[in-house]
Amino acid sequence: MNELVKYKNIKSTFAVILFLVLSGCASKGIPISEVYRIHGLKIPIGPTANDGIYQDFTLHNENVGTIWLDPDAEFRGSKARAAVQPWMVREKSAEPFLRIQFSRHGHGTNLMIIPKNKMPEIIPPNSRLKFSMRSQQNACVGIRIKEKDGEIWLFGQAKLEYQRICTKAQGEWADVNIPLTAGDWTRFPHNGNIAFGNNAREFDALTAVALELGLKGTNYLATGTAQLDIKALTVTSNH
Repeated sequence: MNELVKYKNIKSTFAVILFLVLSGCASKGIPISEVYRIHGLKIPIGPTANDGIYQDFTLHNENVGTIWLDPDAEFRGSKARAAVQPWMVREKSAEPFLRIQFSRHGHGTNLMIIPKNKMPEIIPPNSRLKFSMRSQQNACVGIRIKEKDGEIWLFGQAKLEYQRICTKAQGEWADVNIPLTAGDWTRFPHNGNIAFGNNAREFDALTAVALELGLKGTNYLATGTAQLDIKALTVTSNH
């Protein structure tokens, strides 16, 4: 039996088991959302917010979620190791901001910014994600967002081809303005609610914002090292 057949058999068996579990729980009056939570298929979330502030970094905890980097970058031919190091900068005369020191190598680096108070922000019709960024280098980001059901979407027209957002190497703050409800978001295939999502944008709530980190170059996100500042992520309606 080859590996593909084994994989299909395992996947089919899992689907049958999942169906039986869901059916059994439904017959006992257990909400399906709770079944998802117990089995880790969807991340449970709390109340939602609609004040327009996704994350302003004013709180002293719960600002950054997961960090991912390629630990095998050197094995893939890189001359340097991948790294991501975020920390908060708080100055009396300015808004707090997140500073990210990163080295993109191998399969890349990314960092997730979680919503303020862990409360997903409601996405109004025709709304936009706004924030400010700066760097002394030609730093760039690709944007991914997670919706309420755990599906992840990237800002771009094709698989892993982000619409790159770059700073100018002048160290001045620049505003970023990204439509949340436009048709230029693509389903992210590598994590999130991959197997049980509905494959369609729902525009309900913004539960996570991930930054794919890199430099400006011939590729969408080139390898290299930079320092990037991010502040004041908001969700704003056009109306």
